[in-house]
Amino acid sequence: MDVVRRLDGIDLFTQELGWKMLAICAFSDGFRIMCRDQQDIEFWEAFIDACEKNALSLEVFARSRNLDWRGLLNPHSKSGIVRIRTALSEPPSKLTHIHPHQIVRQLNGSLAKTLHDKTRQINTEHCIFDPEKFTGEDPTIRTAEHGSCDLCGAVDPCDCVLDGLAGTLVELVEYPDKGVGVRSLTKFKKGDILGEYTGEIRPENYLGDPVYSLNLIHKNDQHRSLALISAVRYGNWTRFISHSCNSSTKFECRTIGKRIMMTVEAARDIGMFEEITIDYGLSYWTGIRHNCRCGEDNCISKEA
Repeated sequence: MDVVRRLDGIDLFTQELGWKMLAICAFSDGFRIMCRDQQDIEFWEAFIDACEKNALSLEVFARSRNLDWRGLLNPHSKSGIVRIRTALSEPPSKLTHIHPHQIVRQLNGSLAKTLHDKTRQINTEHCIFDPEKFTGEDPTIRTAEHGSCDLCGAVDPCDCVLDGLAGTLVELVEYPDKGVGVRSLTKFKKGDILGEYTGEIRPENYLGDPVYSLNLIHKNDQHRSLALISAVRYGNWTRFISHSCNSSTKFECRTIGKRIMMTVEAARDIGMFEEITIDYGLSYWTGIRHNCRCGEDNCISKEA
């Protein structure tokens, strides 16, 4: 009877979402465990409903990460199951030629590339230092004044690096009235380091990026800025995080390995499929014509 109940759930999944979606989800350890153990049909119905609402996100994830869902179905192409043959007959549509964080899922369901002023925005996993654009030594290089490593506690420069796994589990989506934002594809816990804020290192007086630039501050002196990180051209997914006056993440200065960096860290638990937000700070809104549209009760624009 338990086997029948489990098969009922899987059968309902394929009826509602198809074999292609089953193969995509099968890459998840959690989904495979659920297929093995979950007997509650109401649980399956709720799960199917969630997958249906987020089907495009799941498909874009599979296409941009080159998940070989066809390889899972091909051995069954002659099984006589028509819907498997139908799924396999779809023309290949990969997105592996472009970084996942250069793809935006728009409100109308279409996909677009990340652009600013009609110029393509390029993903970079680390800050870029160009001596022709910054006078002096690279300010991201760790020195004794930056303290011990925040990962291992080593006093001297070490080999620690920031794990980039969290960044693979977010997507860029268009939100009403706000434009491009970041959406979580998994759960994050308070205190998790989600990623480094990357871009080109520029001097503090650089005026070429009023939208994305962030101060690289001194770890032991929050009022001391070492440089600007300009993400208007080169950066990663963190530059697309929208502002909220009740944000789910915060900026921190960290010493990690041989470098210092600005990180985005969870200020509270973040749910799956929740928009990730951050507080840009009061100075961002000073002197600009735009108003905050976060809609929170404590919104700075409401108070103004």
